[in-house]
Amino acid sequence: MIFNFSKKLKHDIKIYYNIFSNKERKLIIEQFQPFLTRTDNYPGLQTKGNLHLFCKYNKNFFNPFEKLIKILNTDVSIRRSWINYTDIDISYENWHIHPQSEYKYIPCYMLENPEGIGTWFKVDGKVYKTRCPTNSLIVFPNYLLHTVPPIVKKPRYTLSIDFC
Repeated sequence: MIFNFSKKLKHDIKIYYNIFSNKERKLIIEQFQPFLTRTDNYPGLQTKGNLHLFCKYNKNFFNPFEKLIKILNTDVSIRRSWINYTDIDISYENWHIHPQSEYKYIPCYMLENPEGIGTWFKVDGKVYKTRCPTNSLIVFPNYLLHTVPPIVKKPRYTLSIDFC
């Protein structure tokens, strides 16, 4: 399936819809769910930041990154990529930016997001909340302060990428 609609929001935030087929989306979760762990460096559950390399060297794994890079219409390289997991028992608020990403934008793909709660941004001291359904890609400037929404009750899987 090819994405068929995008929406531009405030603060140079864009949302793209219908990124993968349901089969592809579920396959990504199935493949990488076993690699989710709790670490001292990050809240919640996360995979290591090398999923793009894992796909590159393990040809039997579905590689979602090629399609995401085409959507973003860029020729930059991936520096880090990881999956986050949150639910009612593993929720957190961690305001941060991505200064290590040399590319201007940060994509975050909503693998599974049944509540449709998107990334939260803090701009000029105010919290700006987005709505992002399952199978949508939110893209935002790397300098925007943001967090995973701390109110997620149902299992939420996201795939994030930093570029160089």
